Amino acid sequence: MPETDRSDDWVRRVTSTIGGSSAAAVVGKSRWKTPTQKSQEMRDLIHRGVLPQKIENDDMRRGQMLEPVALARLCEDLDRPHAVMPWPQTDFVYDAARPWAHALPDFRRLSGPLGIGEIKVPRP
Repeated sequence: MPETDRSDDWVRRVTSTIGGSSAAAVVGKSRWKTPTQKSQEMRDLIHRGVLPQKIENDDMRRGQMLEPVALARLCEDLDRPHAVMPWPQTDFVYDAARPWAHALPDFRRLSGPLGIGEIKVPRP
């Protein structure tokens, strides 16, 4: 994943809508956050302007570090060295029909129909 500074604006955009990482919390399937915690985090930001505490853990650092390796492996498996490229991590995707949601893909396909994807690097 391209490095991002995780600025206050970036955190505000991630927190004020539901994305891939927070969807699990919303439906009660997250190991790190309950639906109530996610709801409170969104209310605090939207109504009081309070940003959530920035959290980074070993799993997150490992995933960010290995995303370029996983992306290169994907291209290798496709036998197309330039099949995909990293998605800018400041280029949020929104849908007017779902203003409460966002996407922040990890990569996009370079040829053919639009294709975006998310990279997950499981623990060994």
